Amino acid sequence: MIGISRRNTLPTTMLAVCASVLVAFLVTGWRWDGTRSRARPTPGAPFSYLDVASRSAVLAYARSLEFDTTAGAADSRPLTRPNCAGCDPGPVATIQAEVGSFAVSEHQLAKGRILARIINEGSSTWDRLGLAPKDTVYWWVDSLATGWRSVFIPTASGGKVVVQGFTIERHQQGEWSRAFARWRWNKSLNTEETWATCDGGACCKAPHKPTE
Repeated sequence: MIGISRRNTLPTTMLAVCASVLVAFLVTGWRWDGTRSRARPTPGAPFSYLDVASRSAVLAYARSLEFDTTAGAADSRPLTRPNCAGCDPGPVATIQAEVGSFAVSEHQLAKGRILARIINEGSSTWDRLGLAPKDTVYWWVDSLATGWRSVFIPTASGGKVVVQGFTIERHQQGEWSRAFARWRWNKSLNTEETWATCDGGACCKAPHKPTE
């Protein structure tokens, strides 16, 4: 099995706007005509439930997907070690959206999808996402009876699976015309969190704070 620890996940609050990220994409990635993109959504997994799927099955599914490596669609930066004045920065990490993630509906997300992959370009670890040096982690999202969750699944043998919360931010109008993934600054946690386009015109993010 994939090795997710059994702990309750709390429902996350839906917030109103992620305007600070949207501004950069209004020209090339945002459509205001109210029509739904015809792009294929991220395909579903061949297993019905992540927690009982084998590691090999999960990684085979993840590797069958297509991720957007285009500059501007992906995001790469040194991650910030929170509350550590004078510390060296964390590793440079790149987040790349699955090309159909922006077209995945909330219903499809609830059943389980991979939104993005994260590549550790550096030689140090990043425990908050289970990133070993030079490793790749896949960002899985689904919804259980206890609420939404993000699951970060490493490819490194013996790597730690990290479970966090998940939030969908909705907007009154407009649709994404392509997938984007970004590192978004979380002021309260003083570090970056993952962000990606989803559900046509929504923004999806995973706070670093694990759910308890």
